[in-house]
Amino acid sequence: MPPVYVLQPVNTLLPNFLVRTDRRQAEKDADVAKWNQISNLLETSIHKAAISACGKGRLSKERKHFYTMSVTEHEVQTGIFGSDAPQRHCLVFVREMHGLGKDVYSDAMATRYKDTVVVDGQ
Repeated sequence: MPPVYVLQPVNTLLPNFLVRTDRRQAEKDADVAKWNQISNLLETSIHKAAISACGKGRLSKERKHFYTMSVTEHEVQTGIFGSDAPQRHCLVFVREMHGLGKDVYSDAMATRYKDTVVVDGQ
């Protein structure tokens, strides 16, 4: 029988992740930092696996895109393009970000606001 994995809430592993009190803020910060490391590792692993599988012909380009798209793109695809009446429940905010120059690629926080993937050295 193959192994079975059941997803659990984050706070099962990191009990202070959802804490909402100042008394345990340091513990919460530590759990949030740990989750960010885990989440980044999972995302990177899934992206690499999808790209590799697609390169070997084991995964279509469409499925590869599904596994490598951003959370925001997924939300737009599902919430707007997948909706029968998006005009009833969708709001779009367009923002311009200033001050993100060439050093954006060395700023870990910038990936939350801008695509920072380097392609062909650009």
